[in-house]
Amino acid sequence: MCIIEKPCIFLTSTGRTGTQFLGHNMADMIQDCESFHEPDVLWLKRPGDWSNKLRSLISHRMTWGGFSLKYSIRTLNVWRHMGKIRDEDAIGYLHCLRGNFISGIKAKIFVEANAAFNAFGDLLPKAFPNSKIIYIIRDPRDCVRSYMNFGLTSPYGPLDTRSWFPQFRLKAKYIPKDPSQRRWSRMSHFEKLCWMWNRENTFAVRCMQKTVNARVFRFEDLFNRGDNYLAFSNMLKFATLFPSGFQAHYEFNPKALGKKVHSLASGPFPKWSDWRETHVEQLHYHCQDLMKEFQYGTEPEWERRIAVTVEGENSRQ
Repeated sequence: MCIIEKPCIFLTSTGRTGTQFLGHNMADMIQDCESFHEPDVLWLKRPGDWSNKLRSLISHRMTWGGFSLKYSIRTLNVWRHMGKIRDEDAIGYLHCLRGNFISGIKAKIFVEANAAFNAFGDLLPKAFPNSKIIYIIRDPRDCVRSYMNFGLTSPYGPLDTRSWFPQFRLKAKYIPKDPSQRRWSRMSHFEKLCWMWNRENTFAVRCMQKTVNARVFRFEDLFNRGDNYLAFSNMLKFATLFPSGFQAHYEFNPKALGKKVHSLASGPFPKWSDWRETHVEQLHYHCQDLMKEFQYGTEPEWERRIAVTVEGENSRQ
């Protein structure tokens, strides 16, 4: 396995966190950089991207190859959650999946935004030693709502093709000793998304904490706050100082954050302030620990609704 010396930046998350925006725009912020968003995924709603993607990567990685560890980062992700693959083997697969592609990039710096990397924050620096990893976490109340507004094609929805095949979409029933394993088939679409947010983020954050070359940023600090210039600049500064000692030149334009890419902020599924008690209860049950760690759910109204929910649970016992 030849060592890839090219400076690499990997941006990842559970999805619905601005990674598509970053994949499309990082090349405009970092000098001599080429950036991609999920280069081996064919989005059915974006046929205009197909020709470029099919030319840049082997076409079977985007079709039947998705079922194989050899060709699919998403499948590799699920297997790592399941504990079915050793770290050293996963590192080898990551190198095979991206090594030639990265080496073929003419720009000095390679950037990829891809949610499928979220289980590999500790392994990517071993597969690509001159890399930095950025993980973005988002308030589960907004993240789950955004996924619900995907409609039928959202994860675990009836038209989510990945859910149709065994071990192709992460599910509690595949995770040994998971508390939701036995009741998975009875969980609602909403609750499954709450479970996914907690499982993927918890696993990812713990992986990121194992290496100095990875860092976690809150979506809200990067995109929503009035003083996001500082947070975004700090993210770029960290991402562009590579283990080799090379500091890439970057320039952040705050106006660029006004460009929304694939946003589903609005839709039929309401904001958490209008949720039913069941939704509040389910999200709190699955996500409360990580929410507290990242200071989500501190609003008095949310705390009041949680208190009402807990009181109702106690009265039913």
